Amino acid sequence: MSPVSPLTPDTLAGNAIAAEAASWLAQLDQGELSNADRLALAEWVNRSPRHAEELRLLAQLWSDVDGCLDDLLLTAEKPSLWRVLRHGFVIRPLQLASAAAAGVALLALGSALWLGQVSLDPAAVPPAVHQTLRGESRSLTLSDGSRVLLNTDSVAEIRETATARIVRLIRGEAIFEVEPDPQRPFQVVAGDGLVEAVGTRFVVRVLENKINLLVTSGRVKLAAFDALPLAPRGDGPISLDNRPTELVDAGHRARLDRRQATVEPVAQKIMDRQTAWRDGRLIFEGEPLEYVVSEIGRYTETRIVISDADLRETPMGGVFQTGEVEALLTALESSMNIEVDRIRDDLVYLKRKPDPTP
Repeated sequence: MSPVSPLTPDTLAGNAIAAEAASWLAQLDQGELSNADRLALAEWVNRSPRHAEELRLLAQLWSDVDGCLDDLLLTAEKPSLWRVLRHGFVIRPLQLASAAAAGVALLALGSALWLGQVSLDPAAVPPAVHQTLRGESRSLTLSDGSRVLLNTDSVAEIRETATARIVRLIRGEAIFEVEPDPQRPFQVVAGDGLVEAVGTRFVVRVLENKINLLVTSGRVKLAAFDALPLAPRGDGPISLDNRPTELVDAGHRARLDRRQATVEPVAQKIMDRQTAWRDGRLIFEGEPLEYVVSEIGRYTETRIVISDADLRETPMGGVFQTGEVEALLTALESSMNIEVDRIRDDLVYLKRKPDPTP
């Protein structure tokens, strides 16, 4: 990775925006961003004109890119990003490697925003960004009465206009309870997919670029990103006219992976288990221990490591409160012949108990 030598610890400590911009620039320099990363970056840039300006200034420090960057329209006063894609960079010969990295970084930034993640048009309705910490959930109510319940460690951007209600689930999981309004489609963009509903209740979870969808009432449309226009125009919804979509009815779940959707019916008790987190519970009925540990780990800072590989597929059942790691560990010790090794307060190893000495 290219060094960020012009930045000092004191500079970053005294300027939170500069620190965040430096982090984004370093991530861009490492390689291609996922869709979720691009959404998160676009959300960060769109929060304030200063964010885009700070990113541009740090890119100059990073690579000694010449003053032509002043022409790149990454500020609120010059919102169009087309020039980002067609302008070149004046690079000083001795700085070629690092300047090229910063050039690629800024082009990646321009591409991510130009591809419709978030508009930088100051006339557009600004989105509201909401985030939950690990172990936290939050209920949000839109102006029309629709509700969004964010699960642990989630980030969502909500934008309401006269003709659309659009949520970008950047990370995590959410339950959506949508009030009917045919004149204002309700759309959820997550991973590589888009979900559209009129009046319904459904759950969306982002897993890298994949999404899991569970419809508990009504019907929704599911479309992959490669079936969508590059960017929504104006304040309206993303059009799905004449584009391939999957219809997912209540009592069904769908998985979108590599832009391929699979839809299947699901039993009511499974739907109840998958939405129990809204009541602060996690319910398991014979799932592999590895899955149980992973799910409980979403709600706590404690890391649980399964040392013995043969334990990973061991079936596990029970009802646990979100974040209650000790209850799980107690159950493992008392009823599953598993030894719990507490390395630190935030690190636990699981292994099979040795056979008793004859």
